[in-house]
Amino acid sequence: MLANVYLKTLRDLRRGLVGWSLGIAALVGIMVALWPTVRDIDIAGLIDQYPEAMREMFNIDQIATGAGFLNTELFSWLLPVMFITYGVGVGARLLAHEEESGTMDVLLSTPISRTTLLVHKAGAAATGLLLLAIVLFISTWGLAGLADMGVTAGYAAGASLAMLLLGLLFGGIAFAITAATGRRALAIAISVSLAVVGYVLYAAASFVDAIASWDWLTPFQHAIGVGPAATGQGGMPRGYLWLAIGAVIVVVISRPVFRRRDIVT
Repeated sequence: MLANVYLKTLRDLRRGLVGWSLGIAALVGIMVALWPTVRDIDIAGLIDQYPEAMREMFNIDQIATGAGFLNTELFSWLLPVMFITYGVGVGARLLAHEEESGTMDVLLSTPISRTTLLVHKAGAAATGLLLLAIVLFISTWGLAGLADMGVTAGYAAGASLAMLLLGLLFGGIAFAITAATGRRALAIAISVSLAVVGYVLYAAASFVDAIASWDWLTPFQHAIGVGPAATGQGGMPRGYLWLAIGAVIVVVISRPVFRRRDIVT
């Protein structure tokens, strides 16, 4: 009997986690290796060529510093894409795979309740994202320290937390949709579409005054709108709390739907 679905799910995820961890560490390493070249360039003249809205959206004005460089090149778009991709992929697969492979009925024939199954699966997905965030923190702080980029532990922790929360939110949405429908493709399509729309709104708010007041609707404004560099200087942004609450809510509301749904195997 699979008394602990959480640990089994983590074992199933271990190979993917190793690959994603290596990819994140390598990406940070590449950017850190590029820093000496960027540091020696006359940044001021280059920055002036960017539109003001783009400078604000990507915090390009900070690129002359090590933390600002990582913020612009990594934490404003590349790493959010990676964490959201992993979160959505795992969130959509964990329950759907059990149904597609015909093992869901085996799980539910044991004393494990549907609620327990849901909690263990969601917990394993969240743990996977947390492990990736820890790898990101260690890579950012450690490698940037070796390159003397002036990156503090507070910056690395705050920036890594922002990526974790984005992954948890959109991964939670995918998980909830799969719990409600059992359809992996639908969960991925909706979650990715919401992420794209959210980022477009976040970007457009920097260029279009008419929608600037609506930027609070997008998770990206709360996660990266102030730039992760700010998290190490004045505490964690309040928006991080809203992202965490949102991730919990979407998983919680999936429970009653999953408990009532007919499982097809």
